[in-house]
Amino acid sequence: MSGFLDVALKAIPVLVTLATFLVTLSRGPGALRSRLKHDVELVEKLPDSLARAVLLDFVHEEAKALTKYELEASRQWPLFVFSLMVAPSLGYLTVWLIRDQNGWWTVPAAAVAGVVTLLFVYGIFETGQRVPRDKDGKRLAPPAASTTPAPDS
Repeated sequence: MSGFLDVALKAIPVLVTLATFLVTLSRGPGALRSRLKHDVELVEKLPDSLARAVLLDFVHEEAKALTKYELEASRQWPLFVFSLMVAPSLGYLTVWLIRDQNGWWTVPAAAVAGVVTLLFVYGIFETGQRVPRDKDGKRLAPPAASTTPAPDS
């Protein structure tokens, strides 16, 4: 049983990194698309009226915002790849310090390595998402959440 536990502990840093990687790549402007799809369905259900015209204009604006968002989106590939390599390495270092080393310094060193590991796991998530960024690579705010406008009359 000890062999299984040892393998499981050594696999955790890699599995956490892999899971973060997969979640990061799967995230995108899903909420924007979902709202747009919902609004398009509403437009299709409305008869020709002022409300339909107002909602149709709103859908056009949402589509423009989504297109702009998509065109400006990017990933920070160098930091993403660096974080992807360092996170499991530091995670394994943390496990190694806790399991295989004895000394007064192992607990503080493992704590530091564990915290830095978590920072790099967050780095995978932050730099790997395809989102609009400024010239320094900082994330830009997404388009404002849509609320369907009420017709005037």
